[in-house]
Amino acid sequence: MGAADGRLCRLRRPCRWLGRLWPRVAVAAALVVGCEPGLETPLSGHLKVACADSAVPLLQRQARAFQALYPAARIEVLATDSRGALARLFGGEAGLAVLARPIADDEQAAAQAAGVSLRGFRIAIDAVAIVVNPGNVVDSLTVDEVAGLLSGRVVSWRTVGGADLPVTPVLRGRDSGTYETVRSQVLQGGEFGRGQYCVSSSEVLARVATEPGAVGCIGMAWLGDQVKAVRLAQDSAGPFVPPRAAEVFANRYPVCRPLMAYEVLTPAESPLASGFISFLTSTKGQIIVESQGLVPDTVPERPVVLSGE
Repeated sequence: MGAADGRLCRLRRPCRWLGRLWPRVAVAAALVVGCEPGLETPLSGHLKVACADSAVPLLQRQARAFQALYPAARIEVLATDSRGALARLFGGEAGLAVLARPIADDEQAAAQAAGVSLRGFRIAIDAVAIVVNPGNVVDSLTVDEVAGLLSGRVVSWRTVGGADLPVTPVLRGRDSGTYETVRSQVLQGGEFGRGQYCVSSSEVLARVATEPGAVGCIGMAWLGDQVKAVRLAQDSAGPFVPPRAAEVFANRYPVCRPLMAYEVLTPAESPLASGFISFLTSTKGQIIVESQGLVPDTVPERPVVLSGE
C-alpha cells in the first residue's frame, strides 16, 4: 500500500497497548460505577459516535455488543461521511469519530488551529468493492479499466467485454472516505466523470441493483446479493481477486483503506470514548470485525482444541 502504510502502522501501535490495558480499565471502572451516579466512566454514560457510512454496520454491531456487556453505557451511532464525522467531533457533537480513511493533512491542521488534540486508532482494514448490476456479464476488471469507467474515458461496457450498454457511475459524495480512496488509489488523483451521486452506501446499492449499466463503489460491510462485486487486479497480469477479507489480508486486493477511530484528548477527553475504543481493539471487538467480513487490525487469538490424546 506504499508510503501511506508506514503512517498507518504508526497509528496502529496504540491499539496494541490499549488492547492489553483493557482488563485493567474494566476493573478500575467497575469500582467507580455506582459510587458516583451520573459520572461518565469508561463503562458507563452516553457516547455519540459520528461514523462514516462504510463503517456503520460494523459500529452498530460493536455498540450492541458493548451495551450488552455494560448496560450502564449507551452508544449512539450517528451515520455521516468521513469529513462530517470529524466535523461533529471537532464541534463537540460526538465523543468519537470513525472514518473510512486516515485523517487528512488539512483536517489535522484544522484541529491544531482549533486547539484540539486527537488520538487515532486503526480498528479494521476494509476494501472498496467495485459493484455492478447482477445482469452485467463483466466479472473481472483491472484498476485502469475501473478508472476508465469512473472517469468517463470508457462510455460503453463493450469496451471492457460487456454488452453495448452506456456506463453509469454511481458515486458517494466528495466528503466520503470511499470517494477519496477511489480518487487516490484508482484515479491516481484524477477526477470522476459525470455520474449519479448518493448520500449513502444503501443508496448506491439500490441504484446499481436497478440500473443495468451502473458501476458503484462500496465498503465490504455493505456487500450482499443485491449487486455483483467484480474481481479486481492491479493490471492484466492478475491475479483477479474478489473483495474478501482473505484477499485483503494477503495484500492481493488492490483497493484497501483503514477504518480509523479518533478521540479528543484535549480540551475534553471522554472516558467512555476511551473505554469503547479499548473494546473495539480488544479480542472481543476484533472478532466482531472478522465476523463482519472485514480484516481485523490485530488477528484475534483462538484456542486450538486437538482431538485424540
